[in-house]
Amino acid sequence: METISGILEEIIYANDQNGYKVCVFSVEDTYVTTKGIMPLASPGEYFELKGNWEDHPEYGPQFSVTDYEKKMPETLEDIESFLSSGLIEGVGAVTAHLIVEKFGKKTFKTISETPSLLEKIRGITHEKAMRIHNTLEEHRDMSELVSFLSRFKIGSGLAVRVFQHFGKSAVNEITNNPYILCKEISGVSFEKAEEIAQSLGFPLDSQERICAGIMNLLSRAAGEGHVYLPRKVLESHCVYELHCRTEDVEEALQTLHHETSVFIKYTPEEERIYTWSFYRKEKYIADRLISLSEKKHRVQKKHFEEAMKIFSEQSGIVPDETQKNAVLSAGKNSVSIITGGPGTGKTTIIRCVIKYLTSIGVKCVLAAPTGRAAKRMTEACRMDAKTIHRLLEVNADIDSMEERTDEMVFRRNETNPIDCEAIIVDECSMIDMVLFYHLLRALRHGTRLILVGDVDQLPPVGPGAVLSDCIKSKKFNTVILNEIYRQETESLIPSNAMRINNGELPKVNIAGGDFFFLREKTKEGIAGTVTDLIKNRLKAKYNIENLNDIQVIISTKRGPCGVFEMNNILQNALNSDVGNHEKIQCHGIELRVGDRVMQTRNNYDIDWTRPGRYEETGKGIFNGEMGEVSHVDTKGKIVQILFDDDRVAEYDMQMLQDIELSYAITVHKSQGSEFDYCIIPVFDTMGMLMSRNLLYTAVTRAKKMVILVGMEHSLCSMVKNNHELQRYTGLEELLCAD
Repeated sequence: METISGILEEIIYANDQNGYKVCVFSVEDTYVTTKGIMPLASPGEYFELKGNWEDHPEYGPQFSVTDYEKKMPETLEDIESFLSSGLIEGVGAVTAHLIVEKFGKKTFKTISETPSLLEKIRGITHEKAMRIHNTLEEHRDMSELVSFLSRFKIGSGLAVRVFQHFGKSAVNEITNNPYILCKEISGVSFEKAEEIAQSLGFPLDSQERICAGIMNLLSRAAGEGHVYLPRKVLESHCVYELHCRTEDVEEALQTLHHETSVFIKYTPEEERIYTWSFYRKEKYIADRLISLSEKKHRVQKKHFEEAMKIFSEQSGIVPDETQKNAVLSAGKNSVSIITGGPGTGKTTIIRCVIKYLTSIGVKCVLAAPTGRAAKRMTEACRMDAKTIHRLLEVNADIDSMEERTDEMVFRRNETNPIDCEAIIVDECSMIDMVLFYHLLRALRHGTRLILVGDVDQLPPVGPGAVLSDCIKSKKFNTVILNEIYRQETESLIPSNAMRINNGELPKVNIAGGDFFFLREKTKEGIAGTVTDLIKNRLKAKYNIENLNDIQVIISTKRGPCGVFEMNNILQNALNSDVGNHEKIQCHGIELRVGDRVMQTRNNYDIDWTRPGRYEETGKGIFNGEMGEVSHVDTKGKIVQILFDDDRVAEYDMQMLQDIELSYAITVHKSQGSEFDYCIIPVFDTMGMLMSRNLLYTAVTRAKKMVILVGMEHSLCSMVKNNHELQRYTGLEELLCAD
């Protein structure tokens, strides 16, 4: 890495979204072209740049900036150039010359310490003098912060956000308590705050450190699905990871409790440590569900039977008694649940419910957690279904700090509820507590809430187990579907899913069937067979034109058969970079036009458009949504992605950190989606990823065919292993409380 210093003379190209700039700098006696992320950089400013030289085939030598520090110019010429650069509103070349002529090399000191002296210069009022003073001070404060944070490899982009949050006192705030960074700035980890704290000599037993450590552990627990942690579990992890005493943890917990950062709930069995936000949400969900369920609706037998008759005539499906009871339950109750595996008739019941409710004038709305699930629901029911986020009208522009704790703000809430009298929500097994909380907030009292899902699938990626807890509470009418209705298709997928769920091996390799097991003895052999299946065998045998209909679903991310390595193999096999000039390097992967990709984190700020006769626009791309790279702007470092629901969004380099290749995805990421052909590698990995419900979830993602590829003993181990990791949730208990 090299260092150069000079004045920014001209900005050739600027992307306001990500701060990327192509600039011309005056360095000593020559001009240099630079490129890189440089937010808040303006002509006339003096910089120290760190980076590397690159030889561009079209534009020649360029200095690629990886970090920078603003400096104050020292020569009279440079000072005058800086003041007249446009950085300070109302100061042009004439005024800048007069200021430097008057104060010389003491110009910056005068502006900083005695700005009133500027009023002696013709054309500078008191207000203008103070504006010059404030702009210069902000420039210096920002430069100081960028310089301070760069020591800890915190880039200038994040430094800008820190400055916007803390203002000119940012360095002092961080110096007094570095852990405030991970508490108040999204994107700063506890580990990074710890690094800064240790360099500043913060003691390991400081209350600030232990409080931040506790909040970090609770945040990590939420990422593992827990709503709270038992006090003993939390304390043991704190003592082990933070190298502190139990007494220190107890004191920190009391501090956090008084600050309303955590809530301590006392039960006969244990003390539970919640974040205050999570406790409030879980309590709200329980109270709201009970309140909703108290209202009952009258069902007239004549109307019901007539609706069922019309449904049968139009669909050719005659609902049996269990299915009719499910529809009846949805009609009578304000909260009802329908659960069952693949092929057990959940979609048929949804269509029946819609037919009955609309026949009696009830306005229905359909929703699902993911875009793919909503699209599938739309096609099956011939009625528009939306993602829950879209239904709630996610809006990141509203300035609400209370709601920003979840990084989600929705226009739909108690004061602006969803305009419907019944809402049917599919794939409920993957709805976490936070999203469910926001959904309930947006329902009018008396609205029917019909929850549909497969409780035997994996629990949601986020905190909680809403569907499971609601069913176990026995507070709401629940119809459990066990009979498979897809017999006429002779598909083995539903029956094999049920066999796996019952601890039995699936029936495989039946002539003319749709469920296969290809045995391989090594992970390298598995990877080769998977690649050959997609590139050659399946495409040829089944005339598959769109390879996006084939999805590889894997239990783990790492290793020779993990998602990361498998994506590299499949990318090179299916979308070679030979002759592909539209590509970009980002966070260790190369993205090429035509690549299958997935969003891995909710982004509530990103703008999207849906081209068409009436172009639709909106905000938000969410965790698990899949699409294809449609364009790469190598100069501006912008990637355009066309998502599966026809929305188009543009990503800068920072936003691309949430994008991964998705030729292969994890089982968790596949939840809520269906694919025509699912290829599932089966091999030994960590015990928690060798479970029955993980295999069951992967198998139930397939519509036309399942191909297991791997080791027979691994398949047996997964089917036998019915162990599920415990999730600490209190919803069932709250629902059952008197």
